[in-house]
Amino acid sequence: EPEWPWRQADEKAQAATTSQTQVERGRIVLSASVREDARWSCAYVGVGSNLDDPPRQVAEAIECLSRSNDSRVARVSDLWRTLPVGPQDQPDYCNAVVGLLVKLKPKDLLRKLLGIELDRGRRRNGVRWGARVIDLDLLHVVGHECSDDALTLPHPRACDRAFVMVPWAEVAPDVMLPDGRSVSSHARALDATGMRKWAAQAAST
Repeated sequence: EPEWPWRQADEKAQAATTSQTQVERGRIVLSASVREDARWSCAYVGVGSNLDDPPRQVAEAIECLSRSNDSRVARVSDLWRTLPVGPQDQPDYCNAVVGLLVKLKPKDLLRKLLGIELDRGRRRNGVRWGARVIDLDLLHVVGHECSDDALTLPHPRACDRAFVMVPWAEVAPDVMLPDGRSVSSHARALDATGMRKWAAQAAST
């Protein structure tokens, strides 16, 4: 039986459907038919951008994830403004984490994410940690671990990155990772200096 680690939805979200996607805490209630369908798995994806209106890029990428029969957006974290990793002569990033329900195998989901990146103008120019219009990282698929040239799950560097773990802890704090620690435990252990909610940062400038 699949694990359903979504936190209890608030009253406002109880009127929402799984096809609705908002770039805030989604808190979408899953229908009984989805919860009871064992073909669905829980997956978590990190979304980031620092080019061409990053919040819009993040929002539209999330919307792309909700437009197919084999994936549904169940939870969305807040948007976070974060400092770039690597070269510092680039804009701040907008980061979020999405909780998905998927009928795809992990490598098929990865191919879907890479396809969305390509469709939205992502071009890999060989510059590591360089600026990008969109970045979709498959962080974890509940019940799946793998490590090969194509894919490593959970994401091998996720637990070292506050810009991943802090928003992930908003979406699914109690999800347990293979090291025996929860997402929220990892998030609390990281230095989140420089991270701010995107809306709050924008309002103060």
